[in-house]
Parts: sequence; C-alpha cells; structure tokens
Amino acid sequence: PLSSGRAADADELYSTVQSVSWDEHVRVDGTLAVDFTGVSEAIRDTRFGAVRVKDAIVDQFRERHGDRRPSVDVRAPDLRVNAHLARGRLTVSVDLSGDSLHRRGYRLDKLQVEAPLKENLAAAVLLYAEWSRESATGGSFLDPLCGSATLPIEAAWIAADVAPGLLRAQGVAGFGFLRWKGHEETVWRQLVNDAQTRRAAGMESLRTAGPRTAIRGSDRDARALRVARTCVERAGCGEVVGVGQGRVAFTSYTIEPQSWHYGTVPVGSVNSRDFRFVNTGEVPIWFSPEENCPDFTVHAGSPRHLQPATAAVFSVAFEPQDVGLYDCEV
Repeated sequence: PLSSGRAADADELYSTVQSVSWDEHVRVDGTLAVDFTGVSEAIRDTRFGAVRVKDAIVDQFRERHGDRRPSVDVRAPDLRVNAHLARGRLTVSVDLSGDSLHRRGYRLDKLQVEAPLKENLAAAVLLYAEWSRESATGGSFLDPLCGSATLPIEAAWIAADVAPGLLRAQGVAGFGFLRWKGHEETVWRQLVNDAQTRRAAGMESLRTAGPRTAIRGSDRDARALRVARTCVERAGCGEVVGVGQGRVAFTSYTIEPQSWHYGTVPVGSVNSRDFRFVNTGEVPIWFSPEENCPDFTVHAGSPRHLQPATAAVFSVAFEPQDVGLYDCEV
C-alpha cells in the first residue's frame, strides 16, 4: 500500500489520502479511477468514500498546479486507486495489474462456453501434475472434454515456455502499471523482448517435436469447438494444438508412454464409456486409472495392458464425487 491511516470520518479519510504525493503516480493531465470498499459509522456508502478519495487527490493537484488536475476515467484510467476502509483505518493502494491476472488476453467475452475453466486454475492443475517435466521428456496431452480448450492451451504454453501474460503485454489493454509514472519502460521492454524470444524458440521446438509430444482437445459440442478453435488461434497455438469433434465414448486415442488424459465431468453423474486406445510405441502400456482416481472403475473383461502396435477398447465407469479434474495417467 501507498499509505495507511486513520479514517474515523470523512475528514480523516481525506487527510490520509493527501499524505500520498500523487504527482509521483499520475500525470496532471492523466486519468484516474477510484475503487472503494468498506464502510464505517461515518462513511456508510462506498460511492461517497470513492468520491472523497478522488477529491483528496485532485485537490492536491489543484494546490500544486493551479486549476489543472487529472480527469476521471472509470473504464481505462492511467491510474486505478484502491481504497479499503476497515476498523476506522484506510489503506490506499495502486492497482498495478489492471484486469484480473487469470485473463491471458486471448478470450473474447462475447464468444464463450458455459462456465469456462479459469486459466490460472488450469495452469495450477498442470503444474501439480508435473506436466512441465513430462512435456520436456516427450509426453503428450489430451483433453477429451476440452470445452474452450483452456487446458490444451495452457499445456502448450507450459511446454513451449510461454509467459502467461505475454499476449496482454503485447495488447492494447495490457497491465495497470503501463501508464503508471513509476513504470520503467526500458526494463519492461527488455523483459517482453526476452519473453518473445523464449516463446519463439519454445513454439518451434514444440512444432518440430513430432507426434510424441502431441497436445490435443476434443468435444462433442459444435459450438464449444468453434470457441475452442478461436481461442487456440488467438493464443498463437494453431500449429501445436489440435482440436477436433468427437464424443468421449467413441474417440480413438493414439497414445505412447507418458501420455496425459484430462477431462471434466458433472458431479454426481454416473458415466460408462468405451475408450479405444492405439499404442504406437515400442513397449507395452498399462491401463490403471483407479490407482490415480478411486472414482474410476474398469469393467471386468477389459484388457489391462496394450502391446506395441495394437489397439484395444477399455470399458470404464466413473462417478465423480467432488468438483474438480479427474485424470487418467497412461
């Protein structure tokens, strides 16, 4: 935070805000917005609190620069100020991130599936599963219920060493600190250039890795696939992520050792599916999903391993008991 002080009433709140030298954070001809949270006995309306914070800032500029002062822009300000009131004290901060950091910059708000998986959660699941290590040693990834392709995109970015905020850094909206007066443009530009170089090298490596490092997604819903393909292209993954239509029960999966299969299923539903796997490797592959997830049951009579250059159908039932991702490691 920039400052924290007493705010028992509107005057104390005003004084706490004025304890910050706002010339160091926004230009006199710039724009600002104030997000205010919290209430007290004296300040019962967050809108009043926000206006009082704004008044303290612009009054300071007027005192220092005559009648000149920053204007208000609630949608895309040069500086967004966060003020939080709790227990009679006000904490004043600057929002340097701008939009929520889970937003990577490739999604279109008007083109979306129902309840999409957040990008940061998808990345966290992949990191927990040590996907970065698996992809570095030739592992492949498949999401047979891909929706808008969040998991395949994050899997490709991790495998190709792509900085998750790079698209935002290159876009118009970017980050909240880009128009902050404390922003060091030269240092930032060098960081972005380094990230672009690493992305180019990583994507080229992923493109030339061949079928051993395949990253794919599928879904039976045509609209979801349209969204997925748009997201994949906007994320710059069109050459390394494959997306195709298919019901999970009838999809044929070509796999090798170190393949990772992910999907999301509704809680409380009982699903019985047949999966056809093709082993293109040179060693047998064992199939034991229940070791990783007790909600999976392999039907009696299904084979437990797959010899090289052969195909087989595995009948599996899964009954998810909790919200989350269920993985089957092959």
